[in-house]
Amino acid sequence: MDRPRYECIQEPDGTWKVWDNALDRAAELDGQKLVNRSLFRAEAACSILNRIHLGARL
Repeated sequence: MDRPRYECIQEPDGTWKVWDNALDRAAELDGQKLVNRSLFRAEAACSILNRIHLGARL
């Protein structure tokens, strides 16, 4: 099975980022890089972005 387009990755300082596997960089939403987030916020962003991505492929 393929990896999801977006996934959460923990940073060394304990915060989380949303990683865009297709672009191989931190994901952006509304011009903001999704870094230095709480796990809750990173997971929410991953879920939303992956649903949008999957919906665009249907």
